[in-house]
Amino acid sequence: MEVISLLVKLIDDKKGENINIIDMHNISSLASYYIICSVNSERQASAIAHEIEKELITKKLPYNHTEGKRSDSKWILVDAEEVIVHIFTKEEREIYNLDLLWADQPKLNFEDYLN
Repeated sequence: MEVISLLVKLIDDKKGENINIIDMHNISSLASYYIICSVNSERQASAIAHEIEKELITKKLPYNHTEGKRSDSKWILVDAEEVIVHIFTKEEREIYNLDLLWADQPKLNFEDYLN
């Protein structure tokens, strides 16, 4: 999927860590995939979200909105229709633990999307 490849590359280029792609087809009517990543600071989270928005709009790819986009946001959500990106600071990711919440859903290997 072109959008997943773009998003994973943008996250990886901006040094996002622990990228997890979850197939949500079976349980969510909101999106087909969730991408979850960790960052080291709120500033890095904001930079990744900004880059994702810019690229989706420039390439005329689906983009609905962004939630939590402030310089002090510890969790930013970018809604790209079929794909929702969750950008967490490491501490915030541990608190909400979405990876565990959806642990029974199929995962995609993010490295497959870097080529």
